[in-house]
Amino acid sequence: NISDFIIYFTISNFLALIIALIILSITKSSEIIIFKKLSFSLLKDSFSYYSYIVMTQLNLWIGTFIIGYYETSQNVAYFSSAQRSSMIIILILASINTITASKFANLIHLKSKKILSEYIYIATRSSVLISLPIILIFLLFPEFVLSFFGEDFTSGSNVLQIFAIGQLFNVFTGPVGNILSMSPYVNYLKKITIFTLFFSGIITILLVKSYGIIGGAIGFSVGIIVQNLLLAYIVHKKLKINVYSSF
Repeated sequence: NISDFIIYFTISNFLALIIALIILSITKSSEIIIFKKLSFSLLKDSFSYYSYIVMTQLNLWIGTFIIGYYETSQNVAYFSSAQRSSMIIILILASINTITASKFANLIHLKSKKILSEYIYIATRSSVLISLPIILIFLLFPEFVLSFFGEDFTSGSNVLQIFAIGQLFNVFTGPVGNILSMSPYVNYLKKITIFTLFFSGIITILLVKSYGIIGGAIGFSVGIIVQNLLLAYIVHKKLKINVYSSF
């Protein structure tokens, strides 16, 4: 049951936070005392980043929840199989982001704009080179990909193609979310992700009512495109870096 899982996950996180705060409050070491002085600033930044992570996860699954409300369980299965296939691209991007995150943070702190731009260029080109062949397979042979879930699942081939287009834009935009998360402008990241969640949710509901799972895929992909455009704009405005200069 998804709702029970969400409740238990939220409660467990809350209890972990309470236990951590109790331990901090009774600890007297000098390192902890220094940490306490910095805790408010740390908590503020951490909350922004945590909110971004939560909203990102909701963005990934909101389409499935909406499809589940308006469509049959069979269509939910077709939609989910196509979405999970497209998440291979997200896994590739996440792997590259894990490698580049500390480097971005260091370069942003040192204000090394030229070196940061070069590193973004390398990260973006790497993402494109690794992801593009997979995206092309999704676009050209969606039935073949979905046939691994079963012959019936090939009915979601158009859905997979739409997801692939959204992920293509995600790849070409570069690691804009990762850059902002390692910068002093992480609060913009949170606000844009929250806006995208509501925007994507509204258009997905409207499109699902008219076009079913195809509408759900369009809503999800449009949400990705809008989010990345806004993030790229903030990176350009605040850090004076044009992520599209990689091409």
